[in-house]
Amino acid sequence: MTPAEFKERMPEFAGESDTRVQSIIDRAAPYFNVERWGTLYPDGLAYWIAHNIALASAIAANPAAATGDLTGTEVGRTKRVGEASVQVSKSEAMLLKQADSPFMRTLYGQQYLYLLRRIIPGALAV
Repeated sequence: MTPAEFKERMPEFAGESDTRVQSIIDRAAPYFNVERWGTLYPDGLAYWIAHNIALASAIAANPAAATGDLTGTEVGRTKRVGEASVQVSKSEAMLLKQADSPFMRTLYGQQYLYLLRRIIPGALAV
């Protein structure tokens, strides 16, 4: 996949430099067995690239995100009963969800995982 092909599939990244996109494409090889991915390869690769760009941009905007320290950056809702209150932070809830995989940090990464799960066969009985 070339940077132009990626930007055609993911027009929201049209403003990214070809150099940045190509550097991420160059790092993709260990994550893909092209034969196993088959017809899902272009979509899987595009989501993988998009995830890496989106994650790098998020870390650049909030360096604490690099260590996973997102607590307190976004407050969810507060439940008050009498004098007691409980505040649920959306960022803390997301951290729990992200514990399974760093790909859960972006919607692109989640789509990559969805496709990855489709290409990996389940248990085989022999």
